[in-house]
Amino acid sequence: MRKILFTLLPLVLLCLSASGQVYVQNTMYHFSPFVYNPAAAGTAEDGDLRLGLLARLQWAGILGAPRLVVAYGDTYIDDIGGVGAYVVQDELGPIVTTGINLAYSFHWKPSFLPSGTLNIGVEAGYLQKSLNAVWKFQEVFDPIVGNSGANFSASVGVPNLGAGIFYTHDDNRFYLGISGHDLLEPSIDALTFSQGVGTDSRVPRSFYLMGGYRFDLGQSSLQPTFLARTDGAVYQFDVSLYWTYNDLMTFGASHRFGESFSGMLGLQLSTNTMIGYSYDYNINGLGVTGDASSHELVLTYRIPDRNSNRTKQDGPLGGSK
Repeated sequence: MRKILFTLLPLVLLCLSASGQVYVQNTMYHFSPFVYNPAAAGTAEDGDLRLGLLARLQWAGILGAPRLVVAYGDTYIDDIGGVGAYVVQDELGPIVTTGINLAYSFHWKPSFLPSGTLNIGVEAGYLQKSLNAVWKFQEVFDPIVGNSGANFSASVGVPNLGAGIFYTHDDNRFYLGISGHDLLEPSIDALTFSQGVGTDSRVPRSFYLMGGYRFDLGQSSLQPTFLARTDGAVYQFDVSLYWTYNDLMTFGASHRFGESFSGMLGLQLSTNTMIGYSYDYNINGLGVTGDASSHELVLTYRIPDRNSNRTKQDGPLGGSK
């Protein structure tokens, strides 16, 4: 364990000192690590094909509040590695981001980590960013957005390049990963009214650090997890605790520092199908202007490898035992 921590510590420090933009924010990140880290592609137990759908309505009663939908799938292919893809639509006020990303991860069992696998992943994709708004401000004209009260719409396509490292222990009890998105920092100057004025209009880099450990307790299991996000200007840190009973029901609680407390419920609908719901109670004062609670739904489905003996699923890495 000490070797693992000393190996990943420099990467952790790099993540915390880098700059970027928070690309994805959701509460039940535990069930969709691949969306945050391309190196997590193919880490489902026994090479299962893992499919998922994530929908989030944030700050439900606030006008222009964020809405997020992500559909993803990943698996492991012998002699090739982990492969995956996901599509995303993220709405934040007048800005809508739609895109697709393809990922590959190389699964490596180095001699200095005899009890685990070090996955190294990359992803590439295309994002379409659109802006459709009516600007209201006191000035008659602004070179960035144009005239006050006028309709303004624009769109621009940009590339996405991401990379990550994801460590998994052989018994699937422990995982730790670090990743970055939008590493090219593509320009979105085309979204401004007068191109060339907003020369710093870019999609900044975003970085994520996530991990978890599972304790088996007879017929149940307890799993603490965490996720740190940063864009250099904003930092977010989530801690969560999941309790799973008899591989049928999962109860969870989460805290996003300075922002919210959350409750979660997951149900195993069948051997391969799980559905989860979370409710976030906001504590940062935003609710003064409306209902700032958030709702999130996750649906996962696994298609077992034909050579797999797996009979149950739990968490991002596969079975609970």
